[in-house]
Amino acid sequence: TAFLAVPILVHMPDSCTQRPTFKWSNAAGASEYRLEIDADSDFGSPEVNQIIATNSFVPSGDLSLGLIYWRVAARDISGNQSAYSASDSFIIDISKPTVSSIVLSDPSPVKAGLLAVTINFSEPMKTSVSPAVTFGASASYADRSVTESSFSGSIWTGLVTIDSSIGDGNKTFRISGFEDAIGNTGA
Repeated sequence: TAFLAVPILVHMPDSCTQRPTFKWSNAAGASEYRLEIDADSDFGSPEVNQIIATNSFVPSGDLSLGLIYWRVAARDISGNQSAYSASDSFIIDISKPTVSSIVLSDPSPVKAGLLAVTINFSEPMKTSVSPAVTFGASASYADRSVTESSFSGSIWTGLVTIDSSIGDGNKTFRISGFEDAIGNTGA
């Protein structure tokens, strides 16, 4: 039997889809590959256990949500199989993040001055992607922008100056352009 190299996993699948692309290195001596995908690290009952002719795979059906493990072995033309690659894992999460609460530093009715706005999101967020936070009474709710002062984990804090030009009455906040740590976008 000729030497059969062990493939190396080279691409972390996209966690925002139930049909991610799995990729691994070409292995010397391989004519095909066995891919295993499972919710358990012991691969006792794989969700996918498939022989594949190329070094990439996209499931034809949706994978389970949650923690997923995967590994690959090379196979030669005679059906001999290498050891499995080191396994890797990722979380499939297709849930869009939501705003859990908005807390104002000054309870209603808000008076003139600097107002701190704290937004609590439903899950850890990608803090390098700042949401647009505006409020107002018009249909666009964009009479005023709130300026970010901090963003960590699932908590965003911003500041806005309230003055007489804002007028009295109820105002509605609009929060857009936010993204969770995995890459799912909110409204």
